[in-house]
Amino acid sequence: MSQSAAFQIHGVRVSVRTSDAAACDAIAELLHAYLEANAGAAIARRAGITVTLTAAAVDFLPRASPEPPLISYGPVSGHRAGTGITLTDGWSQLQIDAQGRRIDGVTHRESLRLPYVFAAVLFNLALQLALRQHGLYYTHAAAVGDPSRPLLLVGNSGAGKTTLALALVRSGLPYLCDDALFLCAPQDQPRVLPFRRPVHLDRGTSSCCHGVRGPGHRPIRSAAVACAGISIPTPRFRGAWSSARRRQG
Repeated sequence: MSQSAAFQIHGVRVSVRTSDAAACDAIAELLHAYLEANAGAAIARRAGITVTLTAAAVDFLPRASPEPPLISYGPVSGHRAGTGITLTDGWSQLQIDAQGRRIDGVTHRESLRLPYVFAAVLFNLALQLALRQHGLYYTHAAAVGDPSRPLLLVGNSGAGKTTLALALVRSGLPYLCDDALFLCAPQDQPRVLPFRRPVHLDRGTSSCCHGVRGPGHRPIRSAAVACAGISIPTPRFRGAWSSARRRQG
């Protein structure tokens, strides 16, 4: 049975159709802040990006490429496929067309043993590659400060972006986002657009941030803003997706 959902991501409509209920739920959880209430009507209108996912047969195998990967991120590798890009985690496979208007793929149940990893890594990477063609450039960074000129905090997973961002918020700076954002440049003017999702804290960090009001208490800002930035040094990289299942061989 086919399921559908539609999302508005900073002016780009993303429509999703899938026969895989687990994949649909995982994507809806990742993008819940952008969910359109009337999915049927939204999908009937023209989408900027159309996503079509089919549940794989048990014996499905992604096509192997003899070429070195163009993209490698955690369990995901990506290769050129004609004018587009194909991504796989060893189980599922997604293809993004060169114009960023279509994402077509096959989802395997092994990928969805960890639904959040499927959505936040494989699907999210495909989505962000498509959104680049619509002028939205995904950046792994936190942002705080005056909306007219926020401070970007850039660093790998585990570098301390959330901790530093919330410490700055506690000192009085406005909160924008703690983990991810979009860069865009309409009319050659750099802007920041938050990627809206809940602040994620471990117990140690949250114990130091009493009184900080996050997106659970007030909306994350969505207005476009100009930006400045710094980078957080990361002497040791801690892989965030080491527990993900991946097909060997």
